Amino acid sequence: MSLMTGMDLLQTPMYYSRTINNPLYALKLNGKAGKLSYQFLGAYDRNSAITVPGEEESNTIQPVDGSYAGVGRVRYDLGNENFIGTLMLTRNFREAHNYVNGLDWNFKFWKNWYFQGEIFLSNTKEINDTSLFKSDRQFGSTGHDAGFNGEKYFGRGMHVTLMREGRNYSFSLTQNNFSPTYQTYNGMFPQVDGRTTNMQHGYSFLPNKKIVQTFSLYSSGTLIYNYDGVFKNLVIQPGFSLNMIGQTRIDISYMVLNRERFRNILFQRINETVFNISSTPVKGVSLSLNGQTGRFIYRTLTPVMGKGYTITSELDIEPVSRLKTSFTWTIAKLNDLKDSTEFYQGNIVRNITTLQFTKQLFLRNIVQYNTFSKTFSIYPLLNYKFNAFTMFCAGMTQDLLNYNQPDYKFKTSGYQYFVKLQYLLSR
Repeated sequence: MSLMTGMDLLQTPMYYSRTINNPLYALKLNGKAGKLSYQFLGAYDRNSAITVPGEEESNTIQPVDGSYAGVGRVRYDLGNENFIGTLMLTRNFREAHNYVNGLDWNFKFWKNWYFQGEIFLSNTKEINDTSLFKSDRQFGSTGHDAGFNGEKYFGRGMHVTLMREGRNYSFSLTQNNFSPTYQTYNGMFPQVDGRTTNMQHGYSFLPNKKIVQTFSLYSSGTLIYNYDGVFKNLVIQPGFSLNMIGQTRIDISYMVLNRERFRNILFQRINETVFNISSTPVKGVSLSLNGQTGRFIYRTLTPVMGKGYTITSELDIEPVSRLKTSFTWTIAKLNDLKDSTEFYQGNIVRNITTLQFTKQLFLRNIVQYNTFSKTFSIYPLLNYKFNAFTMFCAGMTQDLLNYNQPDYKFKTSGYQYFVKLQYLLSR
C-alpha cells in the first residue's frame, strides 16, 4: 500500500486520462493472490475537471467543488494468455456522480487467434448548475443535452476485437460502439455516439538480407455511423513498412479514400500521407521523424477544407549510461485550400533530461515552449529508491505565460508541488 499525490496518478497503468488535477491526498492498493490480481486507487481532487464528450466535439469544465475519484481493477488469470476482469471508475461530487462499470477479457484459440474486448455501463447524474456549463448540444436523439442541468441517464460502451497474429499474415477486426449518453469523468474512450468498424490486414516478407530485414504491406479500412444511422466517416488507408540495418524503420501510408461528414457538411478527397521514420545510426543516438501532410478539415463552427502538415522530429542522446536527454520539435501549419489564407502556424519545442546520480537517486527535468499558447513550462522531478519496494519522489510543475511575445517576457501563470512515498507493508 502506498500514499501518493500529484503526478504519480498519471503513471498508474489503469488510469486512462489526466483527470486528477490537484489531489489533496491519494491512496493506492495493489496485490496478487494466486491467479487473482487487484489494484485500487482513491483520491480527493481539489480542482476537478470534467470532459463532456460528444459526436463531433467535447467540452472540458472545471467545477468549483472538489470530488472523490476512485478506480478499481480485478483480474483472474485463466492461463495461456487468457483472462477475465472487471473494472470500476467512480467520480463523486457533492450532488452529482459518474459511475462506470465494465468487464474485459482475452481468449486465445487456434494457436495465434485472439478474441478480446471490453463492455461498459455508465450511470451519470449531472451537476445542476448551468452557470458552470450551459449548452444546447444534444446527445443524439436521446432528448438529453450536454449542459449541467441535473439530468440523469445511463450509457453503454463496447470495444471488441478479433485478431490474428502470425509470422507473415496478420488480421484484426474491431468494433467500437459508444452510445450518445456514455460518459466517463475519469477518461477512457472520449468520443461517443458512434458505431465504428475497423479492419486491418498485413503481410510481411522476411528476406533476412543485410540491409532489409523485413518488408510489410498493410491496409486499413474504417467505417463510422452515429446512433441515428447517419454516415460519418469512411477511410481506406494502404501502406508499407521497412525494417532495415541500424535499427532503421520506415513506415508510410496514404489515405486513398477519406470521406467525412462534419457539422452536416460532407467533405470528400481528404487525402493525407502519414509517415514515421526512425533510426539508431550509432549507439547512444536515436533519430525519428513522423507526421502527416495533405488535406485536413479546419474544425470550426463553419468548417472548411485546408492544406497543411504536422511534423515532429526527435533526437535522443545517451552520451553515458547515467545521462539521457531528448529533444522534440513539432511544427504545424494549415492554410485554406482555395485562397491559402493561414488558419494557424506554430511549433512546440520540448526537452526531457534524466540524470542518474546513483542506483537509488535520479533527477528528471522537462522543459517545453509552446508558441500556440505562448507558454514556457518547467517540470522537475527528484526520485530516491531505497529498495525495490520503497521509494520517495518530489517535484513541481510551473507554467510561464508570455504576455508580451516580442520581448520574450514570461510571467508565472501557475505552479504545483507534489510528493510521493511508497512503502511495502507486507509480502
